[in-house]
Amino acid sequence: MNQAITQIKISLPVALKNEVKKRADKWGMTLASYIKYLMVNKVEEEYPTFEASDRVKKRVADSLSGKSKSIKIDNIDEYFAKLKSGSNI
Repeated sequence: MNQAITQIKISLPVALKNEVKKRADKWGMTLASYIKYLMVNKVEEEYPTFEASDRVKKRVADSLSGKSKSIKIDNIDEYFAKLKSGSNI
């Protein structure tokens, strides 16, 4: 997955920066990587997660059960041309 990335600059008191740096070093991480790790974990804690409803689970199961009936199409234009002409695919 391609994600857009942006760079930010933050100002920290020296004592806080030193403490965070110490913790990053303890885990063998760079300061930037450790701060990113902390932020991602905090967001994941607060981001709501929901279990799929029975209806959604059934639809997924139904979709997956028909997967074996699908066909591979290498050339979509050729496929539709054959459909249009009525020839076998």
